[in-house]
Amino acid sequence: MKACLTAAIALSLSVLPASAATLFEQLTGPGASSVVNQEFADLPTYSSYIVDDVTFATDVVIQSMTSFFSSEAPESSGMAVLNIFDGDTLTAADDPSGGGDFGISSTPVTYAVRTDANATDVTASGLSIALSAGTYWIGLTPIEEYGTFGQIFLRDAGANGNGTPAAFRNPGGGFGGGTDWTTPSAIGQRLGNAAFRIEGTAVMSAIPLPSSLLLLASGVIGAGVYGRRRGRKARLS
Repeated sequence: MKACLTAAIALSLSVLPASAATLFEQLTGPGASSVVNQEFADLPTYSSYIVDDVTFATDVVIQSMTSFFSSEAPESSGMAVLNIFDGDTLTAADDPSGGGDFGISSTPVTYAVRTDANATDVTASGLSIALSAGTYWIGLTPIEEYGTFGQIFLRDAGANGNGTPAAFRNPGGGFGGGTDWTTPSAIGQRLGNAAFRIEGTAVMSAIPLPSSLLLLASGVIGAGVYGRRRGRKARLS
């Protein structure tokens, strides 16, 4: 009886197992354009950041993010800003140089050059960022000096995007398109949706206990109590 009771109660507390998977993805479309997305330590007024909207239907834990760039990186690793802003819209107070509401101002990244496509995949891995279900603005921006690294350009997802344009911000105003959040068209560039992939785990809700199992559990408890009472009476007689 005790084993049956334990199993019944365990069902009400169990959580569905979650394995690492793609949580969100906008791959590069054919003939896609690209826009500068880089923090320049030596030319800070030109530092530019791109984020795009992502909606999670359930709570998630982000474990890695890969952004797709059009140019070849001259290094195999570096650092980047991972911005995560909470909410449906961006405001002037959302500073992209510090990682946003849940992001990281400086996180290690690897550069995987795809020589066949003159492109680089920039990946931040080993993350553990827990987010509740909802909409966020997310972007991964490499931190590299122009003098030694050159420029790296984030690719457009083209027709693979979700329809809502990515947001661009050049806080120092070096490109002449203002200092607030806007679209890349403000500096004469075209970018619909940013090309990137987010991987991690979806956090599933606990399984609700059906009413029939609740009745079973209460019945088992009652049977156990009754059994103990009969045992005591038998020992007394």
